[in-house]
Amino acid sequence: MADDTRYAYAVGRIRVLETRLLDKSRFDSLVEARNAEEVLKTLADTDYGPFLAELKEVRGFEEALNGELKSVLRLVSELSQDAELTDIFRLRYDFHNLKVLLKIKGLGNQLPNSEPRPLIDAGLIGAVKMKNIVEEDNYRELPRELQTAGEKAAKAFRETHDAQRIDVILDREMYALFSRRTREKSHPFLREYIQVCIDLTNIKTVLRVKELGRDKSFFSEVFLEGGKLEKSLFLRSYEESMNNFASLLSSTSYGALVSEGIKYRQENRSWSELERLADNHLISFLKRAKYIIFGLEPVVAYLLARENEVKMIRMIMIGKLNGLATDLLRGRLRDIY
Repeated sequence: MADDTRYAYAVGRIRVLETRLLDKSRFDSLVEARNAEEVLKTLADTDYGPFLAELKEVRGFEEALNGELKSVLRLVSELSQDAELTDIFRLRYDFHNLKVLLKIKGLGNQLPNSEPRPLIDAGLIGAVKMKNIVEEDNYRELPRELQTAGEKAAKAFRETHDAQRIDVILDREMYALFSRRTREKSHPFLREYIQVCIDLTNIKTVLRVKELGRDKSFFSEVFLEGGKLEKSLFLRSYEESMNNFASLLSSTSYGALVSEGIKYRQENRSWSELERLADNHLISFLKRAKYIIFGLEPVVAYLLARENEVKMIRMIMIGKLNGLATDLLRGRLRDIY
C-alpha cells in the first residue's frame, strides 16, 4: 500500500537508482550510433557496463542484458517485504521458459523461426532445472501453480499437437495466478496493473483473431479473464469492423491507442505501432508510482522501468545488427519512465 512505511529504506534506495535510468538523450545516442559495437561502447559507463565488459563478441549482448536484469530482480527480492507479490515478476520468466521448452520438445525442428527460443534465467526456477523438468515430463518439483500449468499445457499438446494451446493455457494460468495474488493481498496498484495487462492482451488478441478470420468460439477460448473490459464487449466487436471496434473503446483509456494502432496497421500492414502504444500505456500507468512516498509501488515500477529499458536496448541492438534505418528504429522506441 502507498502508506506502507516498511518500505521507507527501499523507496529511498530506489529514488537514487532512478537517477541512473537511461534518459532520452542517451537513447538518442544509441539510435544514432553507427553500428552495434558503438551502441555497446555508449553503454559502457552505465549499469550495463560491467556485464558488457565480459562479452566475447557483439552478438552475445543478450547475455549481458539478462545479467543486468537478473541483478535488478535480485535487488527487488531483497527490498521486498512481500515475496508473494514481487515473485509475480519472476514467475513471468518461468512461464516464458515453460512455453519455449514445451514447444521445443513438441515441435523440435518444426518450430517456426518466429517463435522465441532463448531461455531467460531470471525466474524462480533455474533455466537448466526447468529444461530437465520438461524433458522428463515431471512437474512435481515446481511450485503448485506452475506444476498445474505445466501439466495442463503438456497434456493439451499431447492430445492436439497444437502449439498454440501451450500459449493459451499458460497465459490463462499465469494471469489467473497474478490476479488472484494481487486480489488476495489487497494491493490496488498491482491489481490494476495486472488488469491493464490483461485488457491490452485481449485487445491485441481480438484484432489479430478477427484479421485471421477465426470465429467467436475461438476468441472465447483464448480470452483472458480478470481485466476491466467485459468479454461481451469483445464478442460484440465480431459484428463490427476494426474501426468500429475502436469506437466501442472510445470511452475507455484504450480508445486512442487502439484507433492509432488500427490506422497504422491499415497503412503499413504491421501491428508494431499497436505494440508500441500498448507498452507506452503501461509506462504511463507506472509513472503514478513516482508520487508515492512509502510502499511497494516504486520498487515494482523501477523493476518494470528497467525491463522496458532492456527491451529498447535489445530492439536497438537487433536493429543495428540487421542494418535497420535510423528513422525506423527511432519510431519503434517506447516512452521512458
